[in-house]
Amino acid sequence: MDKRAFVLLLSFSTIALAAPNLHEPARKLAPLISSELDSSDVQFLATAAESESTEIKLGELAATRAVTAEVKSFGESIARDHNEANAELQKLAEKKGVPILKTATAAQKSAANKLSKFTGPKFDKAYMDEVIQSHQKQIGEFERAAHSSDPDIKSFAEKVLPALNEHLLLAKKLTGMAARPSTSPNFRANVMDRAPE
Repeated sequence: MDKRAFVLLLSFSTIALAAPNLHEPARKLAPLISSELDSSDVQFLATAAESESTEIKLGELAATRAVTAEVKSFGESIARDHNEANAELQKLAEKKGVPILKTATAAQKSAANKLSKFTGPKFDKAYMDEVIQSHQKQIGEFERAAHSSDPDIKSFAEKVLPALNEHLLLAKKLTGMAARPSTSPNFRANVMDRAPE
């Protein structure tokens, strides 16, 4: 068997072995994906897709379950912004030939189940704590991706980073207000005007 035939056979074997595990997060399959991207960029796309989906799901949950107007509005904003970023991410992954999951992972379901156990002000606090923690992690991932050698990955990361930073800033400011009632329909102005620096 010549070398080319052996490599082809090995590639098909690897795909066949991976097939039963397609329900796993795409990041676990990143080393098996044939793409023009290096493995760190493939990993970024998979991780970002999972993060975006989680933020959307939890934002929608907060929009319906939060007790303060600011947290409800913040959840709506998070879901909307991450939905937009996720749509761009899906197109980018498709362009790069990187399959990413479009269904909820076990981690996403776990985060939603964890939050669902809380009600009232405890829900608001738990949601805001989750947003702060997840956005700190996302910002680190997007900052690394902003130095990618791939211009499309770099551009996407640079475009999304300001929104992630704004979400984190607002979440930190809003955390201290989560249990206070609101009179303002504009949560961003309300948070920026009332919360201490």
